[in-house]
Amino acid sequence: MSQKAVLTSIDARGVATVTLNRPEVNNAYDETLIQGLHAAMDELGGNASLRVVVLRGEGKHFQAGADLKWITRVAGQSAEENTRVSRATSLAVHRLNTLPVPTVALVQGGCFGGGTGIVAACEVVIAADNATFDALVAQHAAKRRSAEATEGLASFVEKRPASWFTAAAG
Repeated sequence: MSQKAVLTSIDARGVATVTLNRPEVNNAYDETLIQGLHAAMDELGGNASLRVVVLRGEGKHFQAGADLKWITRVAGQSAEENTRVSRATSLAVHRLNTLPVPTVALVQGGCFGGGTGIVAACEVVIAADNATFDALVAQHAAKRRSAEATEGLASFVEKRPASWFTAAAG
């Protein structure tokens, strides 16, 4: 892919726009999108003039959950790789959730699977009249062969930090 999976811009007012930029797959996340979110959080975290972060999806849909081709490849890899991928994914959402400024998700079209986790990490969600949400992420977590995926799902459903974040803080 020649395009960046995540685009970031900051205007003169301190309003950052983070755009999920994989419209050809409805912004489904894969490793490049997860890495792009981490890079965006790195860039934004160091900006003292930042006032708000607006998260949006390019194209017809906000975010379609995990890229199933990518998940299939990851599922065939080692348990250690599945753990690494699960933690990187969860950490990206955690970092969005803990940004020191308000976050706003602008949701159009579909918002499924992991996309619901992304919007749950935002303080404000503005949904277009065509927005559709799906809170059923169990099937997605089951495809990831790791305790981290199971714990991430449980923490999402129970509205609590995942245990590895709680343990790391203590």
